[in-house]
Amino acid sequence: MDLNLQKKDASLRMHGSIGEDLSLDGELSHFDLSDLALWDSRLAGLSGNADLSFLAEGPTHSPEIIASLRSDRFQVSTGGDETAVFKLLLDSIHIGDSAGSRLRGIFSIGGCWARWQGIFLFLIRRAF
Repeated sequence: MDLNLQKKDASLRMHGSIGEDLSLDGELSHFDLSDLALWDSRLAGLSGNADLSFLAEGPTHSPEIIASLRSDRFQVSTGGDETAVFKLLLDSIHIGDSAGSRLRGIFSIGGCWARWQGIFLFLIRRAF
């Protein structure tokens, strides 16, 4: 399977196969972060653009996903008139079929930067 989609400046390129197992690699370029609110309304405060590259392999119901994300203008609104604008590089995102998934990255705001890492719960919902 080869997929190439374009929406304004954003593009999605994906290559691979999906069956009982899947093997996909791809990239999403110039993605509008505000579109994430269509997926989950709790993300409505995000805006800006990002680039994402990913590799997903394993059983279709529980693949291992390795990705990276970069945004030079990542914006988070607090609900009032305040918005935090920063740069974000998640150089290692690992999502698997375990209790916690891992991410590691750097963010920069106002000329200061910090490296951080964490574990988070990410459930892959079966779509079929």
